[in-house]
Amino acid sequence: MVQGLRMIAVVLIPMWIGPFIGATVISGAGETYVDLGVTKQVPTPWIFLAAAITASLVIIPVALLQRRKAREDAAH
Repeated sequence: MVQGLRMIAVVLIPMWIGPFIGATVISGAGETYVDLGVTKQVPTPWIFLAAAITASLVIIPVALLQRRKAREDAAH
Protein backbone atom coordinates (compact mmCIF):
# COMPACT_ATOMS: atom_id res chain seq x y z
CA MET A 1 0.00 0.00 0.00
CA VAL A 2 2.70 2.49 0.99
CA GLN A 3 4.87 1.58 -2.01
CA GLY A 4 2.00 2.43 -4.37
CA LEU A 5 1.47 5.83 -2.77
CA ARG A 6 5.19 6.53 -2.96
CA MET A 7 5.23 5.61 -6.65
CA ILE A 8 2.36 8.03 -7.28
CA ALA A 9 4.03 10.86 -5.36
CA VAL A 10 7.57 10.34 -6.64
CA VAL A 11 7.00 9.12 -10.21
CA LEU A 12 3.50 9.76 -11.51
CA ILE A 13 2.95 13.34 -10.38
CA PRO A 14 6.36 14.71 -11.52
CA MET A 15 6.12 12.88 -14.85
CA TRP A 16 2.65 14.32 -15.36
CA ILE A 17 3.38 17.92 -14.32
CA GLY A 18 6.97 18.28 -15.61
CA PRO A 19 6.24 18.24 -19.35
CA PHE A 20 3.61 20.97 -18.93
CA ILE A 21 6.12 23.20 -17.12
CA GLY A 22 8.79 22.50 -19.74
CA ALA A 23 6.43 23.14 -22.65
CA THR A 24 5.32 26.43 -21.09
CA VAL A 25 8.92 27.61 -20.68
CA ILE A 26 9.93 26.54 -24.19
CA SER A 27 6.91 28.11 -25.89
CA GLY A 28 7.32 31.27 -23.81
CA ALA A 29 10.85 31.76 -25.12
CA GLY A 30 9.62 32.04 -28.69
CA GLU A 31 12.84 30.75 -30.27
CA THR A 32 12.32 28.59 -33.35
CA TYR A 33 14.22 26.99 -36.19
CA VAL A 34 13.18 25.47 -39.50
CA ASP A 35 14.03 21.82 -40.12
CA LEU A 36 12.95 20.26 -43.41
CA GLY A 37 10.35 22.96 -43.89
CA VAL A 38 8.84 22.50 -40.42
CA THR A 39 9.14 25.24 -37.81
CA LYS A 40 10.17 23.78 -34.46
CA GLN A 41 10.69 25.32 -31.04
CA VAL A 42 14.15 25.45 -29.50
CA PRO A 43 14.59 24.34 -25.88
CA THR A 44 16.24 27.24 -24.07
CA PRO A 45 18.51 27.41 -21.01
CA TRP A 46 15.57 28.98 -19.13
CA ILE A 47 14.22 25.48 -18.63
CA PHE A 48 16.97 24.88 -16.03
CA LEU A 49 15.89 27.96 -14.08
CA ALA A 50 12.29 26.74 -14.16
CA ALA A 51 13.44 23.34 -12.89
CA ALA A 52 15.42 24.96 -10.06
CA ILE A 53 12.43 27.06 -9.01
CA THR A 54 10.14 24.04 -9.11
CA ALA A 55 12.61 21.96 -7.11
CA SER A 56 12.95 24.70 -4.50
CA LEU A 57 9.17 24.73 -4.09
CA VAL A 58 9.52 21.11 -2.97
CA ILE A 59 12.90 21.01 -1.22
CA ILE A 60 12.45 24.04 1.05
CA PRO A 61 9.16 22.89 2.66
CA VAL A 62 10.53 19.35 3.10
CA ALA A 63 13.64 20.70 4.82
CA LEU A 64 11.50 22.85 7.13
CA LEU A 65 9.31 19.87 8.01
CA GLN A 66 12.36 17.72 8.76
CA ARG A 67 13.78 20.45 11.00
CA ARG A 68 10.48 20.74 12.86
CA LYS A 69 10.31 16.96 13.33
CA ALA A 70 13.89 16.89 14.66
CA ARG A 71 13.03 19.61 17.21
CA GLU A 72 9.91 17.75 18.33
CA ASP A 73 11.85 14.50 18.69
CA ALA A 74 14.55 16.26 20.71
CA ALA A 75 11.94 17.83 23.01
CA HIS A 76 10.46 14.45 23.90
